Amino acid sequence: MDGPFTILPAIRGTSGHRDVLLGFAPACVLSRLSFADVLDEDAEVGYQRRFNEQHSRQFSRYIATAPATTIPVTLNARRGTGCDWEVREAANGLVEFVVKENGARMLAQVDGQHRLGHLQDSPVSLAFMLFLGLSIVEEMELFRTINTKAKGLPGSLTSFHESKLDEDYRSHNPALYIAIQLNRLETSPWFKRLDLGGKRGVQGYMRIATLRTMELALKRMLVNRPEFRVIDPDGWVVALIAFWRAVANVIPQEWNNPRGHILVKGIGVYSLTGLAADILGKATAHTDLETKLQFLRRIDWTNTGPFKGYGGEGGAGAALEMLRSLRNRADIGVSTGTVHA
Repeated sequence: MDGPFTILPAIRGTSGHRDVLLGFAPACVLSRLSFADVLDEDAEVGYQRRFNEQHSRQFSRYIATAPATTIPVTLNARRGTGCDWEVREAANGLVEFVVKENGARMLAQVDGQHRLGHLQDSPVSLAFMLFLGLSIVEEMELFRTINTKAKGLPGSLTSFHESKLDEDYRSHNPALYIAIQLNRLETSPWFKRLDLGGKRGVQGYMRIATLRTMELALKRMLVNRPEFRVIDPDGWVVALIAFWRAVANVIPQEWNNPRGHILVKGIGVYSLTGLAADILGKATAHTDLETKLQFLRRIDWTNTGPFKGYGGEGGAGAALEMLRSLRNRADIGVSTGTVHA
């Protein structure tokens, strides 16, 4: 390999069932050669949580002063265009990880993005564990295992990982499949409006609920309903897109002002999804939905309205029962005016 290049001395060993290199290097060098593959929510590429500026700066201040220390950062040397590296045997049982300095960052930060995030100029020595040539899917599995078991990941990011790691998640977790489609399809009023737990792009300001909230709402709505077992998940996708379009058309002010209304927050998503199951029924018919949903205009959806303080399964169930009661009154022609707290 032609220079210039950087050499990281290391020892070769095995961690679990994978070959790894263990070594030490200045933090500035590891930072220069590595990157965090944060999930780009618009493109749905990458897999890591969004960067926490405060967390990273706190670590950089901590590690700068003795006797501070830390566990090894976990990296993966990726293969592909621009990733020019090799492992050479050296004396005394050591090896050398040789990286060509061509401006490319080929070491993925499987664990350590917040530790390395603000150490670009730090001479402090850090220990590293380096995997060699893991695929992106293998990286994602390792990242998910480390973080889910240790300190937890955002539920939405964990669900997004499942959609990427399980090739048949449509069958294994149809509620997640439907939630992903509601966020992915341009015909859906939820198009790119679910927070996946990664880096928000140009459309990030539009994200008004989490992927996890929608997934759990769909599970509550569908898992125990016999009609779900006889309808293809894609049929539910089509029907639910029509349902949520009708909601957005019937109460557009509330839909377009999510901060001031509870409509698309947890309790609203849960209760309206349950209502969708009632209305769509076995045939998932989605005709004349706006007429069926006119009663929603009588509800005070503001943050101080009748759903204020509702939470958990009990709150979701109570909110759904309120919607059912109002719908039944509307069906028999009973009007009680706007429902307030």
